[in-house]
Amino acid sequence: MQVVDARGLSCPEPVLLTKKVVDKGGPGPVKVLVDEAAAGENVAALAGRPYIFLYC
Repeated sequence: MQVVDARGLSCPEPVLLTKKVVDKGGPGPVKVLVDEAAAGENVAALAGRPYIFLYC
């Protein structure tokens, strides 16, 4: 599982980091760590893709 640690980052950085990892590909799901509600909502919008999991 790939992990994107976007804690402490403001939007749109968490979404951009997540998209970069997803576009790069790799095995398994992507775990995204965020600590702001807005970042979580924005990454959740990207998570419409079935291979991304969101952990807030």
